[in-house]
Order: sequence, then C-alpha cells, then structure tokens
Amino acid sequence: MTNRYIYRDPSVGIEFLSQVHFRFDAVGNFHTHPQTQFLWVLSGCVSLQMGSDMIRLGIGDVAIIPEGTRHRVPSTTDDREVELLDLRISAHHHSDLCRYIASHVWKPIIHIHSREQEYLVKRLAKEVSQQTSGHRATVLGIIWSLLGMLVKGMNPPNSDTLDRRITTAEQFMLSNLNRSISIRKVSEVCRLSVSQLDRLFRAHVGESPTSRLRNLRIQRAEELLVLTSLSIKQIASHCGFVCPNHFSRVFKSQIGLTPGQYRRRHAQQAKSV
Repeated sequence: MTNRYIYRDPSVGIEFLSQVHFRFDAVGNFHTHPQTQFLWVLSGCVSLQMGSDMIRLGIGDVAIIPEGTRHRVPSTTDDREVELLDLRISAHHHSDLCRYIASHVWKPIIHIHSREQEYLVKRLAKEVSQQTSGHRATVLGIIWSLLGMLVKGMNPPNSDTLDRRITTAEQFMLSNLNRSISIRKVSEVCRLSVSQLDRLFRAHVGESPTSRLRNLRIQRAEELLVLTSLSIKQIASHCGFVCPNHFSRVFKSQIGLTPGQYRRRHAQQAKSV
C-alpha cells in the first residue's frame, strides 16, 4: 500500500487526507478510528467489512464509517490496483456534522457517479500534491464541497429527497434474496412499470434494479461464505440462485474469485492474523 500524499490540517479538523494505492493480498485487522472516515473509490473494486456486514465498493462509491465503528478491508475484489481517497475529520471540530452523519447514515455506501465529484477529487489531488500558492483555502473549499455532496446523498429512507419506492423495492429485494424474484415482481410491489423503476433506481441509487438485486445477492453470499460453514450449494440457494454453477459464474464475474476460492482465502488469512 502506498500513499500518494498525506495532508493534515488539525486546526480545522482535517486529521488525515490521502490518496491510497494498493493491491490487498492479506486480510486486514479489525480496527476503529477516533474520527469519521470517508473512503472514495477512484479506481478498482474493494470489499469492506463493517462488523458482520460485508459490502463492496466500486468506482464512484463512497463508504462512510462513523467514528468508533469496527471495520477492516479484507481484500480487493479483482487483480487490479485499487485507488482510494481517504479522508478523516475530527468530531471535536465538526461535532454537528459528525452527529448528523452518525444518525443519518441508513446505508454505509453512497453512490455519487458524477462528473462534478470526479473533477473535485482530481482537483484535490493536484492542489495537495503541488501545494501551490493559496492551496490551503482551495483544499478546504473542495473538501467542504465533497462533504456537501455526501450530505445531499445520505438522507434517511423517509426523507423527501429519497423516493419511498426505492426503500420499498430494496426492502422487498432483501426480504426475498433466497427466492428467484424478477424485476417485474419488484416493480409490481412498488406499483410502477419496469421502465419507471429502472429510471428511479438509476436516478437515486446510481445503478439499475437488476444490478442492485445482483449486488445484494452477492453481498449476502460473501457474508455466508465468511461467517458460516454452509456448502456452496446451500449458499447459492440462500441467495436466490437455482443453479450452483450459475451462482459460481456470477460470483466470480463480480468478485474475481470463485466462491470456494473466496472462502479458502479468507479462512487462510484469518488464521494468519
């Protein structure tokens, strides 16, 4: 793992800011931070375990980890190098913001696939690395802009800015991961057409309903592979896959490893910790 740059400005609560490059080949230890941490994925894909929950991050995703939350990065999900922007802010200086985050993070990943975010992150990297005249004010301005984008995207499910039908759809998906449900069925539950549901998900979640359902199935599979001794066939069934071979193909296309390889890697890494 390498840090392209490290920036700190404790006087305004910026405890750590770094652009991190790594190809993770060993399980990370559970740890906590005394600050609220934000992880933007700039390239590649990576798994993040928060408590017993296993989540996956792709390009454009931001993981929000409130202070004191136990977490670790078990592995990258493919063979490519992963690039992250790691920002940690102090609750002492930003108590209102940190309290808001802790009480409003209803899911740990926020999807912000926008050119504005991409531009701001690249601008931030340039300003910090070059440290041009007046860079401090520019850096702080960019950080506050990025945090503002996050706050807009992290409202709780019953807020006006997040359509209630998204919540209904995701709850239905999560309640039926062990069944082979169709997107048409999901749309019927939400009283929408398939095309309306698709537009709604792309606008609010950043991915299609089909992609979201597949990702939820794979996330559940990751949890079961690491936390249980269920067979691959049983896990496939628990995650809504009729055919174990199809499950293995989908899992490998998403994670970069077969279910068996994924389980063995985590078992071996856990023993070495």
